[in-house]
Amino acid sequence: MRSLRLLTNERSDPMFTYPGLGRARGMCVAPERVVESSASPLFGDFSGFPPLFSQARSIEMLRDELVGAAKHAHRSGTAVGLEIWEGMAHEFQALRRLPKRHAASENIVRFIAKHTGCTV
Repeated sequence: MRSLRLLTNERSDPMFTYPGLGRARGMCVAPERVVESSASPLFGDFSGFPPLFSQARSIEMLRDELVGAAKHAHRSGTAVGLEIWEGMAHEFQALRRLPKRHAASENIVRFIAKHTGCTV
């Protein structure tokens, strides 16, 4: 059965499709474990995890999975930072010509500095 969370943005995500995500999952998880809940960060063990920072697009299929995993990690005691960006492409942080790329990158650096004491 399809995850309702994944389906929320299936029609609006220009990059991913539900079947495509299934194929990608099959490349990352052993075939016998693809259908196990333990293969999902929604059910992972975040205890003892280092701080976790994530950014997603508002129309991304994986957005709701990311939000759920962030909530789960937070409940496990992990420091979590999460940003949902409107109108951005997948991996927009790597696209040099996008002005919002700089703001997103600065937020990443601030999160790391806050949790490690390292500065650039």
